[in-house]
Amino acid sequence: MRDLRESTQAGYRNAVERHLRPRYGGRRLDNITPDDLAALVRDLRVGGKSGATIAVVLGVTGRIYKFAARRLGWSGTSPT
Repeated sequence: MRDLRESTQAGYRNAVERHLRPRYGGRRLDNITPDDLAALVRDLRVGGKSGATIAVVLGVTGRIYKFAARRLGWSGTSPT
């Protein structure tokens, strides 16, 4: 994340700490389904989160899967 602005990094950290880790922190990447992410989006909307916030959360999710594939040898399919 060194190439990202500090404010972007803060937004990504917020997405992980407030939305992703509490919900999926104890689960393996290959156990998170598209239906799980659809439920997350639904819950974020019901909670009054903006479309921009939801897009950041989903974008961070995609980046996590890309990192796992590129750096950790993960060979699963991203639900995003």
